[in-house]
Amino acid sequence: MNSDLLNALPVVAATPACVKYGGPLHWHPSHCDGTRLEYDATLGHRGERRGNTKIHLGRDEQEFTDKLLRYDYEMWVQHYSTFYDGIPKFDTQAATLQSMKDSGIFLGGTVEQLKAEWRHIYASLPCEYITLIWHYARCPKELMLEELGVFMTEVLPELDAPASDDG
Repeated sequence: MNSDLLNALPVVAATPACVKYGGPLHWHPSHCDGTRLEYDATLGHRGERRGNTKIHLGRDEQEFTDKLLRYDYEMWVQHYSTFYDGIPKFDTQAATLQSMKDSGIFLGGTVEQLKAEWRHIYASLPCEYITLIWHYARCPKELMLEELGVFMTEVLPELDAPASDDG
């Protein structure tokens, strides 16, 4: 593989340990916790200008919650909470779903709610890159393509986001 291409590849969901490992290799770590990792010039590229999230759209809050339950809940409970100590564990499905929403990792609801959430993100943490994540083994591709299309045509144009090199 071309070394320039390899150096440009992001490492998604990077932990601080991954950043320390990948920084000297000029990886561009991307992380999903809604915060910036502290920059340390000795570690190289940090991915400090990236915003990562998972989105789902619905006609209302209930449809958003239903999609979280259907497509992301099991990954949150069985995967994320197992590997990330900071994720709280709850006894009820309702409390777990609420914690998912409160995490800042899952954004959505109506298109207007999603726009408002992204405006808030850009006001507090401007992003140079946006990484949208769907659990491809859980979420049907038709739904992913629909939600991505809405994001690209209705949400992204309203953000003060840098234009791509393609124009």
